[in-house]
Order: sequence, then C-alpha cells, then structure tokens
Amino acid sequence: MKIAVCGYGVVGKGVVDIIDRRDDCEVLYIFTRETLDDKRYTTDYQDILNDKQVDLVVEAMGGIEPAYSMLKAALEQGKHVVTSNKALVAKHGATLHLCAQKHGVHFLFEGSVGGGIPILSALRNGLAHEPIYKIEAILNGTSNYILTQVIETDASFETVLKRAQRLGYAERDPSDDVDGFDTARKIAILGSILTKHFVDYESIYTVGIRHVHPAIYEFAKKMDFKLKLVACLETTEAGVTASVEPILLPKKHPLYQVDDVDNAVAVYGKDVGTIVFKGQGAGREPTASAVVADVLACKNPYLVNTTWDFEPVDVKRDKGMYAVWLPVEAEIKPFCNTEISVVIMDYNEAQASGGVFVRIEGEL
Repeated sequence: MKIAVCGYGVVGKGVVDIIDRRDDCEVLYIFTRETLDDKRYTTDYQDILNDKQVDLVVEAMGGIEPAYSMLKAALEQGKHVVTSNKALVAKHGATLHLCAQKHGVHFLFEGSVGGGIPILSALRNGLAHEPIYKIEAILNGTSNYILTQVIETDASFETVLKRAQRLGYAERDPSDDVDGFDTARKIAILGSILTKHFVDYESIYTVGIRHVHPAIYEFAKKMDFKLKLVACLETTEAGVTASVEPILLPKKHPLYQVDDVDNAVAVYGKDVGTIVFKGQGAGREPTASAVVADVLACKNPYLVNTTWDFEPVDVKRDKGMYAVWLPVEAEIKPFCNTEISVVIMDYNEAQASGGVFVRIEGEL
C-alpha cells in the first residue's frame, strides 16, 4: 500500500517512523509546510491527489480546515483516509464517512479517541453484535493527571496545572482539556459509533474541572473516593443520555484505578458484561500506533465501514446525585459528620442550592 502523510508534527513523524520499519506499505509523500531534507517531501497537495499510486492519505495536521477539504478531495479521488483528528471527526465525521461509502473506500479514525486504546475497532468489529447500553470513560489525560495529583499531593489546582504544563501534559491554553470540550468531542465520536447516528458534541452537557472547590477534594479523600472527569453515554428505551462532568467514584467502580495521564473506557453490554479498555490516551507512539493500525485495516478486503448517518440523535441530560459544597452556613447537616460543608442532593436541589457541586456515583 502506497501512503501520503499530511502533517509532520508529533503524530505524523511517529506514523512515518512506524511505516518505514515495515515492508508491506510505503510512504510516498510527506506533505508539510516545513522544509524537509527528504525526497518524499512536498508542499503541493495536488501531487498527492494526482498520483494514482497513492492508495491512502493519513491526516495528522489537526484543525478543521484545510484538513476537511483535503480529506474530502482524497476520498473523491478513490483514496482511503485515516486521521487522528478528533475535532474534525466530531464535526464532519458523518460527511466524510458517507463520502467514503460513495466512492468505495474507507474513512477510519481510531487515533481520534483514546490514543493507542483500540476502542473504536472493538465497537466496530469485536463488539458489533453486542447490545451495548452504556459507556463510561476517562478520555483526557491532562484533566486526569490534575485531579489525581491535587488529591494525592494536596496541591492546588493552579499549582498542579503549572506542573502539568512544564511536563508537557497540558497546553499553554488548557481550556479545551480542563473545561471538558476535548472529552465531549471524544464521547460524541464513541456515541456516533454506538448509536449509528450523528452525536453533536455541543449538545452534550459538559462541565470541566476548573471550578471544583477544595472542599470537594477534601471530601473525596475522607470518603476514599476518586474524582475523575468522566464521559457518560447511555442508551435506553427513552433515548440517549450523555454528559461530561467531574464525578466522585467509589472503589468498586471500574474506572477507580485509572490515574494520572492514562485513559480508559468501560463498556457495558447486556451479554458480555463490563469490559474495560485502558492505556495511554495520547502521545506520539500510542497515537501513531492507532493510525497505522487503521492503515493496515484498509488493506483488509472484508473491512466493513461503520454505519453513521446525518440524522442527529437527541441527547438528553443524564441526572444523578451530587456532592454539594455550600459557600454559606446552611441548615442542611453536612454528610456523615465529616466536618466538611458538603451535602448530598439530587440535581435539581444542587442547582438551586447556590453551591459548587460534582456528581457522585455509587452507594454512600
């Protein structure tokens, strides 16, 4: 298989390195705006589109444009497309999928969710027969690292965020990660695969970790909970519910032991029970590995494209019980005499309380 790689940053370089070690596929072009001392280097995308030898285009540039237009053009030329671009897939995945179907090629995006965790291929293939009714996932390593370290080291959110930025775990502007938008895009992609309809990430109730009150962290430690930014998506007879929010997890929860920069996805099936996929959710090697897995999958003549249409699914708000920090003295007695001003309320009570709250799972 002859391949063109578009984008030569962290992931693009990783993809080229892996493919160069193989003898069953070959990189013919590296498209980038930077100057490279490599005979495969080009700044003209038409070289790739016009070359009939190119079977597949890997997109590792990021962003919506020009990536979307470039990939649509490649599909229309009968070339397979593989990407790890979650923003692109969350916004235009249905369009690109239908374009791939129309032209008899594949559009794959394993690396867009969970880095090296093969969750999309598991849903698409190994669990295609399974009635899956719920997914719970930790999909952002930055937020997971911050929440883990705040509780384990008693440091403030701001201190741990700065440490994460020094270590390369957080961007200079961490808003996409700590405010939950990155996670929302990823659960929307998973939801689209699961429901076979377009799930708009902007319709998902999303709360980040930026405003969690220190009393909530203290409460978590005293009660032996773990605080995680969890994406939930559930299908019922009443429809689809989804949310992204900080949740206090008890020890028995399948995501309890997922700490620091790791990601994990818990899949709940009617027959198979609970399966947990865990691994590195980002980074050059894990994401590049997922991209190359998709490249090789395109060589499989029996690969079936995921069904995914334009019809949007109506996503409802998933409501539960909440641990609420009350900023003023309240008549409500704090939970379990912990001497922390945290009380347990349902969602409507929490909203009306004027307090800062996070969702809580399990029995207390």
